[in-house]
Amino acid sequence: MDNLATDRSNFTGSLEYDVRLARHHRAKIRTVVLYHAAVTQAPDELDIGTAQYRVENVFLSDQNGDAALDEVTRHVQSDKWRPEDRLRLALAVNMDLRNHEQAFERILALVPKVPDEVERDLVVAALLTCQYGR
Repeated sequence: MDNLATDRSNFTGSLEYDVRLARHHRAKIRTVVLYHAAVTQAPDELDIGTAQYRVENVFLSDQNGDAALDEVTRHVQSDKWRPEDRLRLALAVNMDLRNHEQAFERILALVPKVPDEVERDLVVAALLTCQYGR
């Protein structure tokens, strides 16, 4: 199966899911797709004639992982942990980094410092779910 067929299949599945969500909640649906560091481009539209389906693509390789880790470090050190720091910490390994190994060591050092046990567990779960080997 070529990439176009695979992309179309992925879009079709997402479209069907979004239609079910829209019907159930009677609301507009916004789909954001996160791509790990190895993906630098992907289609954002499927045109099936009578309907067009659009998603918003977020390429983590375009995000500054070092800055994300710096921000999490500041929050941990100043006891100002925020729920959004959970994803920053988990997704940083999939962002643009000066040194992937050093960043991973920083992440491993930060996890035990997360101030709440539930948050720590969520960070570890997100890390395991979002990890992409380079």
